[in-house]
Amino acid sequence: MRNSKKLTSLILAAVMLVTMFAFALPASAAETLASYYSTNPNGQVGVQKTITVDGEISDWNSSMIIAQGTANDDPRVYRPNSMYEVPLDLYTLYGAYDDNNLYLMWEMTNVQDVVAPNDDYPLSQGILYQTMNIPFFIAVDTGKSDAIGNKAKTTTGGTIWDSGITFENPFNRLVAISTNGANGPFLYSGSSAGLNPKEIAARAETGINFKYGLGILSKNVYGINGGYGKHNKRLLGDMCSESSDWVDFNTKGHKSAKMDFHYEMSIPLAKLGVTKSDVASSGIGAMVIMTSGKSGMDCLPYDLAMNDQADKDDSAGSQENNSFEKSDEDHITVPFARVGKGGGSTPVNPQPVTEPATQPTQPVTNPPGPVTTESLKVSSTSNILSASSYEAKVGDTISVKYDLKSSMKLCNAQWTLTYDKSKLKLKSSGTAMAPKTGGNVYSDNNGNVYGNFSEVQNLVDFTSGATLAQAEFEVIGSGSANVNLDVQELSVGYLSGGVLNYRNAVKNSKLQNLSSVSGFTSSSISGSSKTSGGGIGQADTLTVNAGSNFFNSASSQINANSGSVTVTYKLTSSMKLQDAQWVLTYDPSKLELETADPSSVMPGLGNASTNLSSVGTLMGNFTNINLHNFAKGKDFVVVSFKPKGTGTASVYLDVKYLSIAYKENGYAVDTYLVDNSKIQNVTSRAGYESETYSTETIITGSDAIWGDVNLDGYLSIKDVTLIQRFLSNYSTARLTDAQQKIADVNGDGFVSIKDATKIQRVLAGMSD
Repeated sequence: MRNSKKLTSLILAAVMLVTMFAFALPASAAETLASYYSTNPNGQVGVQKTITVDGEISDWNSSMIIAQGTANDDPRVYRPNSMYEVPLDLYTLYGAYDDNNLYLMWEMTNVQDVVAPNDDYPLSQGILYQTMNIPFFIAVDTGKSDAIGNKAKTTTGGTIWDSGITFENPFNRLVAISTNGANGPFLYSGSSAGLNPKEIAARAETGINFKYGLGILSKNVYGINGGYGKHNKRLLGDMCSESSDWVDFNTKGHKSAKMDFHYEMSIPLAKLGVTKSDVASSGIGAMVIMTSGKSGMDCLPYDLAMNDQADKDDSAGSQENNSFEKSDEDHITVPFARVGKGGGSTPVNPQPVTEPATQPTQPVTNPPGPVTTESLKVSSTSNILSASSYEAKVGDTISVKYDLKSSMKLCNAQWTLTYDKSKLKLKSSGTAMAPKTGGNVYSDNNGNVYGNFSEVQNLVDFTSGATLAQAEFEVIGSGSANVNLDVQELSVGYLSGGVLNYRNAVKNSKLQNLSSVSGFTSSSISGSSKTSGGGIGQADTLTVNAGSNFFNSASSQINANSGSVTVTYKLTSSMKLQDAQWVLTYDPSKLELETADPSSVMPGLGNASTNLSSVGTLMGNFTNINLHNFAKGKDFVVVSFKPKGTGTASVYLDVKYLSIAYKENGYAVDTYLVDNSKIQNVTSRAGYESETYSTETIITGSDAIWGDVNLDGYLSIKDVTLIQRFLSNYSTARLTDAQQKIADVNGDGFVSIKDATKIQRVLAGMSD
């Protein structure tokens, strides 16, 4: 995933605002919301209690709820083609306090598994503390004379982090910290002229404690069903109607314990300039705002400014598919939720904390009786494996497995699985559908799933039989339906002196007779399909999440039983680099460092030093007074690992210092783009106004398809065209180092027209 930005456009932000007093402000926007939303329900203002901030939610309970939102109300649901984006969806806000601290906990939901499971990127990327390094901001209004005024604009006339967000309520302090805790906390103040962008305390000086964890306290996850805008009747203002398709997503199959998550924080009252008696007598108000890039995307208590432009495209700010809410300006007017004491405002929509006042107008737990009596006969077929069938009721979950047995090991395969999407809803995704081989698996959301893998050294053993492909479906129609696996290509082979010898056992969807081919006379392929009730179970995979305080995040699911994985952090900068210092950490229980040569970690950078000796940690730096040119993009840090476990593993690059420079009278004039792990706004400094940079984080496995240059999961003429454009120096056809390695199909060490020709020959069936 590429993340390109100008330094004046600051990174994604989530903003939380806290105020000491309630103001008698217009609440017309909030008052129109459906009863599923509430502020200080039943008059609740949190409780006086000491909370252990440890990432667990056992200290919290529903009596501490101070604001209730709903799931699936983030702006992307109002666009016809934005469900591929990760949801930024606030659900419930909790509050507490004691003698020393203000405590806040907020829940976040990700109901992608119900509303858009075939757009599978958010399924693996939705837990923000694992995949993103984007800030939260917490602001506090103590009621003192040093309140941050001017509707929260900065003293230079801008807005908080260039967000375009303004507020009716002033505040006195602003705390900033990233979603994974790697950057911050930082404490800011201001005056009646606005927010001062220079922090007054950083990190340990703030005394703030911040943790996160999987799962939420809420037993129900209410929201409006559906996504993709008007195609599923998601229209602006639907959260104001009691007759919208309100559901409890937990009754629709939502896996809350796996998909939803929470944050908790303690803020010293002394740092806020208040005491416990101040909180008890005057109260503290809180508001959470989540933004993406610039504009607000969701907030608690909810304000309709968060989606007033949601159905418009953001072609001017980011890309057409995105919602304009990423770039528009928002003026927030709703009153804040209260902690300690209610204050002067009337709570918005006070409701019970366990159930909304108005129940969903459509049944969510008891579908009409006739539906459950209808059945579907599912037949699973294949061009090389025997068939099977199974009869299931509407609403049931079924699984289809294609088991293969080969007398010789496999080195590659390519297949397509088709199904009747009017009768079956695909529930599985990614390499969970290819548990033995891993590789590349993707769905076009139109009844087709494409899979392939390639191994030139770590051949995959099917001699005892194993599952080549599998899928899990929900039955949504009756009658009959077919699931078919077309194995188009499948090669078997063996290693001799480290050299792979292989032949096509299946070519152009037809089994090949290898009985007369030397070295392959014993080759045989057999197997069967099996259709049954229930799910497919957990695949033997490892999800690698690569993050950074400076580079964007990436994630990839790989086969945990074979191959290796390489994480590449790539940087493009319009100005040259003078020096850098970094620390990379990884999970040694799941990943074993495979990189052995320190010079390969920062390839091509002179005067570089890397320490590989500590398990779980790498440290590196470089300095060059003659400066390094990154204008065309270079690999900044490259590290390879061998998987040694399943589940999830993280890799995190903390860029401590990174300086850019230009030459003046033969000397380098430098400034720090990253200083003490914090990104600096260098464009406000003389000589650096034009600096732009982009970052790219790439995760590649040894099972990448050779020749799949555009990394779409299969070999096609598009890969040939991309190589040709790259060789012709098209500015839009840059290839990363990892892509260039994949493009070098003839193995001569560089990309040339010979590689494009070889791919064309393979596509034409003229070469293996």
